[in-house]
Amino acid sequence: MEQKKFTVKFAETKEELDATFALRYKDMILEYNSESQNEQKRDRNIFDDIAKQIIVINNETNEVIGCYRLIDNAFFNKSISTFTCENEFNISKIKNSGHRICELSRAVIKNEYRTGVPLILLWKFIYDYAIKNSIRFLLGDASFLGIEPSKHIHSLSYLAHHHAIEDEFEVTSLEVKPQIKLLKKEHINVDEVKSNLPPLIKAYLTFGSKFSKEYFIDRDFKSIDVFTLLDFENCNLKLLKKYLRVA
Repeated sequence: MEQKKFTVKFAETKEELDATFALRYKDMILEYNSESQNEQKRDRNIFDDIAKQIIVINNETNEVIGCYRLIDNAFFNKSISTFTCENEFNISKIKNSGHRICELSRAVIKNEYRTGVPLILLWKFIYDYAIKNSIRFLLGDASFLGIEPSKHIHSLSYLAHHHAIEDEFEVTSLEVKPQIKLLKKEHINVDEVKSNLPPLIKAYLTFGSKFSKEYFIDRDFKSIDVFTLLDFENCNLKLLKKYLRVA
């Protein structure tokens, strides 16, 4: 998929993969937790062995400026048959549905390119992949910075009350500590929610995604994660197509 300034595709070469892992390390890992460093200065784990890396290339500089990791349950093998989000959430109801599923993770766009265009192009690529491969569910985690849930109580309560995953596909957290009590609908400060929701969660809401009522505290990553689910049979597909500018 090409646009005048950017090209979006699956990473194909060792150089593209290395640039992707370096981008993830610098613009995601260190941004959330500056103490989480390694000698290689790369973010890579076992799930990358089966994943495909979607990348955005600046055609003028040939630089990888954005990426998304995609894991299709069709990629599972004897060694890996789980998604990364299953380290934090119980998604058995979704996995047992029998539908084709893709997990999206490690979403990164370099700070100077966070204007919306690269993210739209990434999602357009993902949408095309999902349609071509009869994917019903796109799933993953979305993060709030920090490990204190009370600082995000309005946003967490808003998502749980207004955009919760249906009971049929309910997702629960593996968090061992008790969840903080959510605010009642009438006590949610919507202005605070609008100003404090992370850009990625705002984008997911635009696409019609649903969220877990429970969160998980990732202490290594220093973030509060919520599970997100886009169901192509239960979303505003017309609005999604309009946002992505597809027919």
